[in-house]
Amino acid sequence: MTIHPGADDNGSGTTALLELVHRFTASPQRQGRRLVFMAFSGEELGLLGSDYYCKHPLFPLADTVAMVNLDMVGRLRPDSKTHKDQLQVHGSGTAKTFDALLDEINKKYDFQLVKQKSGYGPSDHASFYAKKIPVLFCFTGLHSDYHRPWDTADKINVPGMRRVTDFAEEIVTHLATVEKRPEYVEINRGGGPRPPRIGFVPRQDGSEDDKGLVIESIEDGMPGARSGMKEGDRIIEVAGKPVKNLTTYMQVMRTQKKGDLIDVQIDREGKKLLLKVKLNGE
Repeated sequence: MTIHPGADDNGSGTTALLELVHRFTASPQRQGRRLVFMAFSGEELGLLGSDYYCKHPLFPLADTVAMVNLDMVGRLRPDSKTHKDQLQVHGSGTAKTFDALLDEINKKYDFQLVKQKSGYGPSDHASFYAKKIPVLFCFTGLHSDYHRPWDTADKINVPGMRRVTDFAEEIVTHLATVEKRPEYVEINRGGGPRPPRIGFVPRQDGSEDDKGLVIESIEDGMPGARSGMKEGDRIIEVAGKPVKNLTTYMQVMRTQKKGDLIDVQIDREGKKLLLKVKLNGE
């Protein structure tokens, strides 16, 4: 048995949550809307905890103005192009005011914001967005320690995590006090069922150049590893369809099914290789 400490995923988000609880409860005369702080279990198994809450809420969902999610916020690092600390925020399009709100708050922090409009995704905010609640999800990105035993506390960027927590506090403060509640916006899910997985962590450090999807790390025992994929390989084609980046990769994978045997073309140190990958859906 191997211990997975999960310092970033999601010890960092839980720590940020508890810090926000401390800050907001330290102001007994706080004005504004009710704040509900909650950590959900079963996220990796299919958003079980957040889905259950949305079906059995402690407070009516009709009274829930927004949901702010902190999942993996412990690895803040510079964008390779701008050298600013890069922070991903998903859900910027789920309310009419969110995009401008993020930009306004970021004037103070000067993050390299990578905004994603959609409120869907593999984290607990998706359960709330499916119930027509605007959401924002702060995330410092994937890395080679994701879902591995060496996701340890010594690798956490603590000052960076504090900056993300400060940023989230300003978002929550605004949502708690703004007179008009944010207006929900419907954004197409962009796919059907969850696609089968090859089993790798893509590089998401701001260096994407639309020339393929670079593999940061390979998951042992998964289809990619069995086919011979290696860290550093650049996926340029899947099932005969070109892959430029993570978005185009996901578009192609949504057309595949469990059990398919697909061709995956990679670029390995300038040499093109064609691999056969059996998708088992694990």
